[in-house]
Amino acid sequence: GVEVSADWRPIPGWQFHGAYTHIDAKYINFTDRYLVNGVATDVKQDGNDVPNVPSDVLNMKVLYDDAKNNWGAWVESNYYNSYTLNNANTVGIPSYWIMNVNLHKTFTFNNDWVRFAKFFFEVNNIADKTYAASGQVVSDSTPDADKQLFFAGYGRSFYGGVTIGVF
Repeated sequence: GVEVSADWRPIPGWQFHGAYTHIDAKYINFTDRYLVNGVATDVKQDGNDVPNVPSDVLNMKVLYDDAKNNWGAWVESNYYNSYTLNNANTVGIPSYWIMNVNLHKTFTFNNDWVRFAKFFFEVNNIADKTYAASGQVVSDSTPDADKQLFFAGYGRSFYGGVTIGVF
């Protein structure tokens, strides 16, 4: 696999971050054992992708922080390539791309107990995209009502909060 990251700060206040991961996770010497009509049957999975491991993950983020007025914002984008959920590589999750935004303001204090309070408001999945964020690894490709394969990603969501810096 390969991991590459970049952090570029061309002028004060602006930051550009990016990270890319690629992994070619394949079985080298692996055999599954299934019961077929009550008889144990070996199935070689050599060369198949390891389930529940996306081969490509990309994260990009643009940040701006105004040091004079103590406010900032960022936009973030995350991409996950499609990946399989079983050893035979016949069931999988489609790729997805989501975007998040954040706005924050920091207040500083001159006392012995609290140094700062950073308030933030964030919107995740701003396009309200429907996607499968992860999945349950299954032993075969037989769809039936007893299996939950996909776990849904969050729809558009709003968060707010505060971080308190003490001492």
